[in-house]
Amino acid sequence: MICPRCNTSLPNHLSCCPHCGLSLQPNGLNGSGLSSETNNQTTPNRGYYTRPYTNQNDPNLQQGNSYYQGNWANRNNYQHQQVPQMYPDQANWGKAPSRKGSVLAIGIAVLTTVVVMLLIFIPLYSRETAVTEKNNSNTTTATTTTKKNIKSGKKTTKSSTNEIPKSVHGKIANGSSKTSSKTSSKTNKDVDIDDTSDNKMVKSKTEVAVNDTVIFEGYDVIVELKSMHGRTLNFYIENNSEKNLSSSMHAFAVNGVMADNNQYDMYKSIAAHSKANLSFEIPKTLESGYSVDEIKQMKFLIWFYDNDESFKSFDTGILTVETNLADGNLDNSLGEEELLNENNISYKLVEKTEEQFVVSINNNSDTMGVFSGKNVVVNGFTLDTTYNLDILDKIVFPGCSYPMTFEYNWSASDDFKGTNGINKIENVTFNFEVQPNDDYSQEYSTTQMTITY
Repeated sequence: MICPRCNTSLPNHLSCCPHCGLSLQPNGLNGSGLSSETNNQTTPNRGYYTRPYTNQNDPNLQQGNSYYQGNWANRNNYQHQQVPQMYPDQANWGKAPSRKGSVLAIGIAVLTTVVVMLLIFIPLYSRETAVTEKNNSNTTTATTTTKKNIKSGKKTTKSSTNEIPKSVHGKIANGSSKTSSKTSSKTNKDVDIDDTSDNKMVKSKTEVAVNDTVIFEGYDVIVELKSMHGRTLNFYIENNSEKNLSSSMHAFAVNGVMADNNQYDMYKSIAAHSKANLSFEIPKTLESGYSVDEIKQMKFLIWFYDNDESFKSFDTGILTVETNLADGNLDNSLGEEELLNENNISYKLVEKTEEQFVVSINNNSDTMGVFSGKNVVVNGFTLDTTYNLDILDKIVFPGCSYPMTFEYNWSASDDFKGTNGINKIENVTFNFEVQPNDDYSQEYSTTQMTITY
């Protein structure tokens, strides 16, 4: 059978041409060659969308004209249109996948897995082997050394590559050196070398320690310094009062140098008729810039707050504790060039650079003072220090010193030297406001001091 439209040779049992969609039924509609079954319907064609070829409203059909009787110029109005296949590979759906390709893919996957496992386990195995060999070697060495010692009957001491850190008391973190002539009395005879391990652990016979002592008792409160381990102090506080209290390390000094610490360090709540254990750590470098290498003496001022009133209740006063390393040598007189000595307080210049100057406040009086740097004038220009916390309200105990640092460009938002065209510092004048015993009513201003570059 041949399709009358596309001249395609077709089997006799087909009722519709699979290529052009023409109905091959003998009873077409109005002689059009299309059956009424396909009229206004889509004829399926393996992935194609076939538009209908007849329309009941078509004037040609209403006149009984067939597809071949219509105007040949209007042929495109009836010619079917096809859209791209939605599944381009559907012609191969019935085919079985290639066995060769599947085997190749599986082989690649297995090979990749093996390589990854080798990359992971080989380094681990190598590391374990190295550690085992090292341990075996160490065990052999230790055994040999022990046998020699037993045989000779003598204690064998090997030279250690770990040297004892040298004491550098009085060093300021910014690099200025200590001005005091005091030196450390610690020598190598105080060192015991323990050769029982590969690391040759170095131990000092003079490890810092304090006695278990009650350092304050008053206001129905007991403060006891229990022990000291390294730089950590362990306190015991017993609150026998009717008040709910909180404690804080308001200020402290080490080796005669003020720490300039946070006034709420060691903050702890202690309810009425209760007790508490708390610890406090001495830093290696104080906020004032002082490097703590040995701890000989400590001074504390502990405040207690009434939690219900949210106000200070009382303080302990200045408490002094000496360790077993105390030798009477303190770093409480920093600086060389004395700028002023007034009311038993000495002000000495420690350092002067183009970026800053450092003045040590050495309190030789018998009262605590709170100091603030004021009225700083550089080359005739006033340096605004209103919000400069580095020179504001610094506590200095009696017999202690505090190195106060004045930075010229202390404000990140104000380039003082650049704004005022200062290329070289020539002279600086300033003074201090002092509050004896932290009492505003006793506040006074010192005489003006001058630093010449």
